[in-house]
Amino acid sequence: MKPIYVVLAVVILLTTAAIWGLRPSNQTSAWSQYTEAVYKAFPSQKGTLAKGATDTQIDKLLAAILHQLPPELIAALKLNNGGAGRHGSNSIFFGTQMLSVDGIIRDYENWVLISREDPQDYADDYTSVPHDTIKPMYTNSAWVPFAADGAGNNIGIDFDPGPNGRSGQIISFGADEIEKLKIADSYPEFLTLMQSLLTHPKTRASESRGFSLSDIYIVDALKEVRPHK
Repeated sequence: MKPIYVVLAVVILLTTAAIWGLRPSNQTSAWSQYTEAVYKAFPSQKGTLAKGATDTQIDKLLAAILHQLPPELIAALKLNNGGAGRHGSNSIFFGTQMLSVDGIIRDYENWVLISREDPQDYADDYTSVPHDTIKPMYTNSAWVPFAADGAGNNIGIDFDPGPNGRSGQIISFGADEIEKLKIADSYPEFLTLMQSLLTHPKTRASESRGFSLSDIYIVDALKEVRPHK
């Protein structure tokens, strides 16, 4: 076969694969790479995540959230819709749960309701690290949770950042988060960070958390091990 025909054949194959979805997307790969790294480091985590969300469930999520969610998050939910088991528990984010579609909607709607009722009288009490990356508020209807610690705290996407922040950044917020933390600039960067921490010397198996960094809540651990201005 002449070289020109070989090139044309490859182009046709790649185009067909793209049209029919035969090639794994970068969004899907990011989540798969992270979970595979977790399972390699901590085999006990296998089976803790549920099967992927259906198209109907994803449509329900997109209708409920008034912000454009990262395609990488949607791809992750299509592979694993939160935790497996009766209570949907998992510890895929260093002891912090990946929320399901219903969990994201539930927590988001709760925070939206609180944001409407909370007069923000105590805004001066709240700070963020790094400085002014997150608005000094208890909660904000533009914060969309995707992970939860089970004690009223979330990790989520911030669509209304402070003057030194950026829309789409990943932050901590919740009942105990007086000093909120900007964790990453984006959801893909968050996954990259989580994967890099799997080899951190303070990362270990935990009886209560599955696996953790310094055996504490991942947000508190990040404040200890990463320098912030």
